[in-house]
Amino acid sequence: MKSVLLLLISVLLFSSCSPCKRLQRKCPPEVIRERYDSIITKDTIIYRDKLIEIPIPGDTVYAEKKVPVKEDISPIWLQNDYASATAWVNNSKLKLELIQKEQVIKAIIDSAEKEVRHWKEKYTTDKRVEIVKEKYVPKIYKLALKFSIFVIAAVLLFAGWKAYKLVK
Repeated sequence: MKSVLLLLISVLLFSSCSPCKRLQRKCPPEVIRERYDSIITKDTIIYRDKLIEIPIPGDTVYAEKKVPVKEDISPIWLQNDYASATAWVNNSKLKLELIQKEQVIKAIIDSAEKEVRHWKEKYTTDKRVEIVKEKYVPKIYKLALKFSIFVIAAVLLFAGWKAYKLVK
């Protein structure tokens, strides 16, 4: 009778424990991947040189001045990219004609334009979330665990009581 009871107790003790590998084979953990999209906005200020064009209209200017010269002098003229001038003496008067050509002068102004650029960079990140479902334990295993705890406690109490009797 003792051997049958001991065999029954050992079967209950060893059957209540389930190895982890076998349990993972039956109930593998679930892995859920979530994707999050993010938008990063970067501001960059760029200073640029500006080329400006200054239009100059054409114009003609006459000047005249009395000089103490008795004879007439033939016209003298001078010309460049921007203007032409002619000078002569007529009846003791120095006369000057200046003709300014119509043109556009180009000038560069440093850091005149301030340009703001926005860059949007979209990237995705993978966030890994592992969800492990609660392991299913059959009711027979739960009962066997409670019974084996009770049996172990009873055996320990019995052994302690016997040890106490021997010492007394």
